[in-house]
Amino acid sequence: MDTIVFRRDRLTWLLYALLSYYAYMQALISPALNFLGDEIDLSFSVRGLHVTAFAAGMVSAGLLGERATARWGRRRVLWIGGVGMAIGSFVLIAGRTALVTLGATLIMGLIGSFMLVVVQSALADHHGEKRAVALTESNVAAVFFAALAPFAAGAGESLGLGWRAGMVAGVIVFAGLYLFGRALPFPVAQDATPDAQAPRTTRLPRTFWLIWLAAFFGVGTEWSTIFWSGEFLERSVNITAADASALLGLFLIMMMIGRFAGSRLSERAEPIRLIVLSQALAIFGLTIFWLGPVRELTLSGYLLAGLGIANLYPLALVIGVNTAPRHSDLASARMSLASGSAILIAPIVLGSLADVIGIQTAIGVTALLALLALAAALGSWALRNR
Repeated sequence: MDTIVFRRDRLTWLLYALLSYYAYMQALISPALNFLGDEIDLSFSVRGLHVTAFAAGMVSAGLLGERATARWGRRRVLWIGGVGMAIGSFVLIAGRTALVTLGATLIMGLIGSFMLVVVQSALADHHGEKRAVALTESNVAAVFFAALAPFAAGAGESLGLGWRAGMVAGVIVFAGLYLFGRALPFPVAQDATPDAQAPRTTRLPRTFWLIWLAAFFGVGTEWSTIFWSGEFLERSVNITAADASALLGLFLIMMMIGRFAGSRLSERAEPIRLIVLSQALAIFGLTIFWLGPVRELTLSGYLLAGLGIANLYPLALVIGVNTAPRHSDLASARMSLASGSAILIAPIVLGSLADVIGIQTAIGVTALLALLALAAALGSWALRNR
């Protein structure tokens, strides 16, 4: 019988809040560019490059994050990441040329994502055997604040404060979190060595790289759906752009509900079993979304897909850290690399495919990605058992 009680202390709440700050600022980039793009006359393709720049920064942080924590320590890297996100956002809102604003989002993605690496590994080590609960709960909060970001930008405009108020508010919250948590003790990485300059030759096991693939395909499913579902809905069920935007908001709410359910179930069920359940729901929902013969079925499939898609990355992160618990910084950094690579590649590939065969056909790739994520997760589980 499991007698370990999951406790949320001050450090837990701080890490939850910092992950929410990261997700909120990341999600603000797209609505911010809708306003800023009109102000400084950015083309749609250049606006899209900003998301690519952020993702490229995430990829770099995924490659460098473990070395940074080994050299400077988790606490310092965490706060450097938060400050980097804040500085990048200020450069973005002050930028008057595409070169400056692209540089700003690259800073946010690169330096800001160091914070993501530390939050994930620190939560995993701080809660030990209960890391599944901590990592899934933290992502519930993250998706909630990500969903709030577009409303924050719009509310700033409506109140006469301007869309920039939403980003400034995020930085003010971060400053408050720093004052709250700057002196809290952090768990030390289990593989920390006295000599930070010593060569790091750790190799993650094959089971990790299979679950890494699952995370890559899962995040690719999520972001491809978020990027292209609006265009698909406008063309396939003849709804307006405003209605498609509102439905995306509902999709994100369903993701939040899915992650909340996953965080509760993770206390009683193995992560791999939850992945199988959630991915089966995602594949079912995406298939109905793609092939539904009537509007009601298409929209129902869309919302069901949100429920299923929600849990793949946090659960894959749990399994990934479990495969190498003594190297949680390295595992966290590489899982962030999977996420950034998927954001960088998947939506662009689907968009290019849509140019050739049409968005109505190309959107079916999302169901294929979900199926590949499930296959990779099952492969990792089978290899571990063998």
